[in-house]
Amino acid sequence: MRHALRSLNKLVERTRDQDADLSAALAKTHTDFSAQEKALDRLFTRIEPLSGRRRGRPREISLHETIAEAVSVHEADIRRQGIAVTIGGDDVRVTAEPGDITQVIINLVGNSVYWLSTVPEAAERSILIETERTAEGEVDINVSDSGPGVREEIKDLIFDTYFSDKPDGIGLGLSIAGSVVKDFYDGDLYLVPPGRLPGACFKARLRRRVG
Repeated sequence: MRHALRSLNKLVERTRDQDADLSAALAKTHTDFSAQEKALDRLFTRIEPLSGRRRGRPREISLHETIAEAVSVHEADIRRQGIAVTIGGDDVRVTAEPGDITQVIINLVGNSVYWLSTVPEAAERSILIETERTAEGEVDINVSDSGPGVREEIKDLIFDTYFSDKPDGIGLGLSIAGSVVKDFYDGDLYLVPPGRLPGACFKARLRRRVG
């Protein structure tokens, strides 16, 4: 698709002086197809972890260290948006596949980064990630932010595959994160009421392989 788009762009250039209307129509077509190509690129990037990724053997890991590594994927955007990220709670050690935890955090933090970019520059821009082991031995990972939160009318839709409230969203981030938590750790991903931060708050509860 990228190769075809480059060819189309050359046609736009060649026809610009000969037929302005045709050139403009081709340019619009180029823009439309470029948007679709980028959407496909994001789609394949997001589904790759669930499309045959060779999972390693679970091993004992520090949740805080694994979470910090996952957050670093968004480091450039976090710095550009002036977002403060805090990792707190008990540094629970679990026996897990690090890539699973990383995938969940990348998706949840990515959502927070996007929605925090929509708030006024003078507003607080914070993400809080807290971990804890419950009295029942389960492990919770809570990711919250100071963004606008989830609109009431879409709270029942946000985990549906392909649903997105972003203008160019694909609607796979929460679906993938939820699948990882459920399929590999017999857990659940919830939207929970705001806590220390007023925006969206998600809880990933892991019930298996967390000893």
